[in-house]
Amino acid sequence: MPEELPPPPPLPRSTGPGRGRVVPVLLAAGSAPWEAEAVARLSDPGQGVLLLQRCLDLADLLGAAATGTAEVALLAAEVRGLDADSVARLHHSGVRVVVVADPREEPSRARLGADALRRLDVDLVLGPEDLGLVAARVREVARETATPDVPDWLRTSAADQPDEPDAVTPQPRDGKLVAVWGAGGAPGRTTLAVALAAEAAHRGHATLLVDADPYGGAVAQQLAVLDEVSGLLGAARLANAGQLDLVRFAGLARALAPGFRVLTGLPRPGRWPEVRPAAFTEVLAAARRLDDLVVVDTGAGIEAGSDDPFDAAPSRDETTRTVLAEADVVVLVAAPDPVGMQRAVRAVTDLADLRPAGVDVVAVNRMRTSVGWDRRDVVGLLHRVAPSALVVFLPDDVVAADRALVAGRTLVESADSALRRATAGLATEVLGVLGLPAAPTVRGVRRRLRRTG
Repeated sequence: MPEELPPPPPLPRSTGPGRGRVVPVLLAAGSAPWEAEAVARLSDPGQGVLLLQRCLDLADLLGAAATGTAEVALLAAEVRGLDADSVARLHHSGVRVVVVADPREEPSRARLGADALRRLDVDLVLGPEDLGLVAARVREVARETATPDVPDWLRTSAADQPDEPDAVTPQPRDGKLVAVWGAGGAPGRTTLAVALAAEAAHRGHATLLVDADPYGGAVAQQLAVLDEVSGLLGAARLANAGQLDLVRFAGLARALAPGFRVLTGLPRPGRWPEVRPAAFTEVLAAARRLDDLVVVDTGAGIEAGSDDPFDAAPSRDETTRTVLAEADVVVLVAAPDPVGMQRAVRAVTDLADLRPAGVDVVAVNRMRTSVGWDRRDVVGLLHRVAPSALVVFLPDDVVAADRALVAGRTLVESADSALRRATAGLATEVLGVLGLPAAPTVRGVRRRLRRTG
């Protein structure tokens, strides 16, 4: 039997500027003209870097990065598939990302300007003229992460950008994020998300309603918005390409009335993989910059994806998990019956791992006397698992809900009802938790919303 050879020694990895340490590098140049020079520079043993592998394409690069042996990936801006999601996956593997952008090879990339490349969250952008110092720059980026640097030819002004539709750039805001969430079977998540957003707009807060249910949203149908184009998919595509700015984002959000917009959701449930996690995070950030209040209608599931670094399949529930983790306020929708209460208790427990602050407000929807217990019983049960949560009750007012749904209106626009008054109370509680004024203003929207298009 042949003698078993000892395992090879681990690669020396960069822990600082000391001598004798090298930075392991992956290269994906996609046959760029500068590839030969980069290989020569990275293969020089005196440069303090080690070229581990020349990758055929982005998939090959991602697979090599997942092994955990590299610290830096050097790739061409023209590599097919380079987007915010792939950069996020490299960072998740502990790999810094350095992009070489050559305007002679891909002029359209230059027209995107520095902002587009920064939105991809790359660590460093070089031009072909910088390759003489590529080893030194790689060592620098391995030591620390700074604001992405870009070559001069990418530092374009607004006048140098491609022609865009005439639009006024919205003033950036610092909006609050409210997640409307509930366990499977929780009644009226979308109804309450729409009502909460409309109430906030009615009280003078610039509000954006986002349909982020990965199992197929219904906000557009509920508000009689018949556009076939999904605002969420459009925003996710732009974010993934590093092109999502406030002007473009505002154009994707449908204005229903002054101070009230909606970003429509998935046209079909099967298209959820198109909303990549990194891109969705950028969409939420853009939403906060666009309006004072962002109300997100989420899905029910919060199951985490696989921890296996070789399993790159996205999780369908990642969008919901992202919203809940980043939300300023979480509103949990629950049913008052025994099954609904059990699911609500489990939901609160499951949320603790994702959001230690837990639930802020519990909206017990369709409360009725026939369930056999009163409000005090429900509050007592909920406070066992969420002692600091506010509990708001909404009546089983099917007539009011149906009247608004059939007309494609919000409850604010509909006739007075017990449900409308209860949702107004819910809005008051949520705005209070956020520290926002809860009193109505003259800029209300109690009228038929002006549909555009």
